[in-house]
Amino acid sequence: MTGGATGALECICKCFLEAGDEVILFEPIYQYHVNLVLERGAVPRFIRLQQPDWSFNLDDLESAFSDKTKLFVFANPNNPCGKVFTHDELLAIGQACKRHNVIAVTDEVYEYILSDDSSPHITLASLPGMFETSLTLSSASKTFFVTGWRVGWLIGPEDVMAPLGVKSDETYVCAPAPFQHAVAHALRLGDEFFNGIRLPFQRRRRALSDALNAAGLQPLDPQGAYYTLADYTSLGFDDDVSAMNGLIEQVGVGAVPGKAFFPSQEKTGMLRFCFAVTDETLDRGCELLTSRSIKGDR
Repeated sequence: MTGGATGALECICKCFLEAGDEVILFEPIYQYHVNLVLERGAVPRFIRLQQPDWSFNLDDLESAFSDKTKLFVFANPNNPCGKVFTHDELLAIGQACKRHNVIAVTDEVYEYILSDDSSPHITLASLPGMFETSLTLSSASKTFFVTGWRVGWLIGPEDVMAPLGVKSDETYVCAPAPFQHAVAHALRLGDEFFNGIRLPFQRRRRALSDALNAAGLQPLDPQGAYYTLADYTSLGFDDDVSAMNGLIEQVGVGAVPGKAFFPSQEKTGMLRFCFAVTDETLDRGCELLTSRSIKGDR
């Protein structure tokens, strides 16, 4: 048990990384993953996910490894693009990690938040021969919508759990004990609860997608998680920050500039929208997006 999923990854980085080590990550990337790598003095190496399906090239995968690579860290589903990795993609990642003696670290906090049944979530560690070289982390934050509780967990081979537990104790002491009991109870809720988690988010995703299209933004519909990247280039904004500010000033809707998730780019042509809000808030946001014409700098 850890201080949230971020606490789990921090313990992994502290145990396995030294200055100059390399870590492979997919781009677009959740910023905290990169930050924890950099804090250890390690070097991130990015594999770019390609639109429209956010797939990756097998040659790019293989060439990302070196004799300095220690970890391969990725979220499944991905934040911000919502990519859900397929069985074949996970197998390719896992086999490459085994060939190069690299630990695969999967952040699965959004595992139950899926757009539909066509892209099922698969845990890398569940594939044959993968458990011994995988570390899987998740948390109560997204599954039970209790972000402030800071209860996460880390699952892996028994021989590495003890040192990771020591490092967690040195860093956080422990996740809040009363909330651990509550989460333990919630994990017994059964399949009906967990299968139903995705349903309200599917409605919200569709509503936001329709509003973005109507506003002149092109949503890149996610397979999972509760974010949508949308292309703003047809609106005429000069860059990501101008687009973010333009939406706030003109219609009162906030988004995150795409460059926050693409370390190699200053301009992505995208904004990230979040639909993990109440129906009332989402409906109001969609109403604002479609209430007036949005015009860029050009």
